[in-house]
Amino acid sequence: MVHPDDSGDGPTRAANLWDAARRGDVAGLEALRIDGADLDATNDRGDTALLLAAYYGRHAAVTWLLGHGATPDRPNAKGQLALAAACYRGDRAIVTALLDAGADVEGTAGAIRRPLMMASAYGHHELVALLLDRGADPHARTADGRSAADMARAGGAEAIAALLDAAPPAAQR
Repeated sequence: MVHPDDSGDGPTRAANLWDAARRGDVAGLEALRIDGADLDATNDRGDTALLLAAYYGRHAAVTWLLGHGATPDRPNAKGQLALAAACYRGDRAIVTALLDAGADVEGTAGAIRRPLMMASAYGHHELVALLLDRGADPHARTADGRSAADMARAGGAEAIAALLDAAPPAAQR
């Protein structure tokens, strides 16, 4: 008898894909790909395997998914992106892998907060510098008018706020 969770149907295959991404199970991801899983399938929150792997800090899974064609800039239902998730977590290796794979440094594909804003808000100075170096706009604002510097100040990261305030706009770098 086949267990319902092992039936291999599309919805179950996708659920297994998201679980493998959360766990960083590259062998499981490969097996699911061979079995026909859509690497860009989304769950009920719009999360892709790539976004989940980035959020949970699963570098090997992120690298594998990007190498097998996962879309780096697909937002979930809340407008969150894999790059912003990695910036929230402070994971330089994953941020670099996503940028190297073509993720938009501004993260504007439906994003609520840009990656630079996430890195700033959570005090990840090294990521702020990396994103600025890759062309992020330090003066971009959210729909309610907040900048990355505002978010850094709110999070107590005054050094990051000062760096952002002093940075020239992306177009001038």
